[in-house]
Amino acid sequence: MKKFLLLTFIIAIVNSICFSQDIIKTCPVRKHAKFQFTPEYNSKTIKLKKGTNVDVIGIEGEYYKVNYKGQIGYIDNIYIYDPELLKIRDNIKRKKQEQVEKQHTEFQEKYKRELIEKYGEYYARLIIVKQVCIGMSKDAAIASWGKPDDINKTITSFGTSEQWVYEGQNYHNKYLYFEGDTIKTIQE
Repeated sequence: MKKFLLLTFIIAIVNSICFSQDIIKTCPVRKHAKFQFTPEYNSKTIKLKKGTNVDVIGIEGEYYKVNYKGQIGYIDNIYIYDPELLKIRDNIKRKKQEQVEKQHTEFQEKYKRELIEKYGEYYARLIIVKQVCIGMSKDAAIASWGKPDDINKTITSFGTSEQWVYEGQNYHNKYLYFEGDTIKTIQE
């Protein structure tokens, strides 16, 4: 008897957890659908018949997160057609896109401030648009164009000079010539 009561109590707790999520809308599946336990292509599935009702509790990308008989899982949005859910899904996508754009803008602003602090405003503006100029340091050149494909060093009685070779698709054999830490010549 104690085992039965304990099992009943556990089932009640599990059901209360499963059903405690807010239901956006109860909808029928419009054709035979796959109820997936995870929102991945190769997830374990349960087949649902056309017209089976599920409680939509969330929208994650192209999947509706649903509660079906106490089990939480996912159904691809092609199996549920509801104009109200489509509006909610589009609104979620728009908000996520706005959030991504905001984060991108914040990142760009932070990056620009760091460049200005490190190299000064003039060089920072060049780095942002992937340009180099005479007088730029090696660090600034790397920040702008990245590391070179090859470095050729020349050591003379007057000092050491370097030729940085950029051969990649974006550079088509461009060369930077340094004396010490400073660009003295740019060859394109």
